[in-house]
Amino acid sequence: MTAQETRSMPSSRVILLCEALLILVFFNASSFFSTTTYARALTPIGALLTLSLTARTAAASRLLWGYGKAELGLQARSVSRRLWLAVAVVVFIIYLAGALSESSSPTTFKGEITPQRVAVTAAFTLTFGPLFEELLFRGYLFRRIYDATNGGALDLRFLKRSFASVFSGVLFGLWHLPAPILVLYFHDPIAEIYAGLAGFVAVASIVGVIGGEVRRRTRSILPGAVIHLCVNSLYVLAMASRLPQLTAVFS
Repeated sequence: MTAQETRSMPSSRVILLCEALLILVFFNASSFFSTTTYARALTPIGALLTLSLTARTAAASRLLWGYGKAELGLQARSVSRRLWLAVAVVVFIIYLAGALSESSSPTTFKGEITPQRVAVTAAFTLTFGPLFEELLFRGYLFRRIYDATNGGALDLRFLKRSFASVFSGVLFGLWHLPAPILVLYFHDPIAEIYAGLAGFVAVASIVGVIGGEVRRRTRSILPGAVIHLCVNSLYVLAMASRLPQLTAVFS
């Protein structure tokens, strides 16, 4: 039996569903950090979950499914120059839109903004999403779903996309909901919290599906990671612009 046949066996699909549920419900590291979607935080637990999930993903990729760098999308050769040019255009639009948005409706921050705070925020924001999330969702989970469904496509008249793109995209959207155990720990109304984030989850899911399609067509997670990095950097740049030193220079 080939590795591809093993990955698409019914038992592999059951394992995939269990993986997805465990990641969203128990190993949802993102929700344990203070974010714009849920301000509560248990940072040490978030860091531990991030390390644990990274180790588990790496071990499963190599030992269980035999994935190498190419299977996980960790390659640049498969991305054409034309697509990199398109990425550059998207990046320009992102920063232009961010500048216009910031000038018309400045981002608000609670507490004092210091160089140390900006540095910590940058270290987390520019690595967790562009590296960890892209590798987990567009790298590992995308490939797992793709193999488990034999690259199956959805063709619903208006929607013709890879099932791996849709499923991994929806998982990425749900990843932005705080883990139930965290909400219950802080005694917050879970139904109200989830309802308030429904719109954000929907947008994140759509972005995740688009990112999955880019990954499928290019066989690389790098274009998506670059765009993810640029989007996240807008928050860091907005915070850095509030530093007293910069404010005094430009005032």
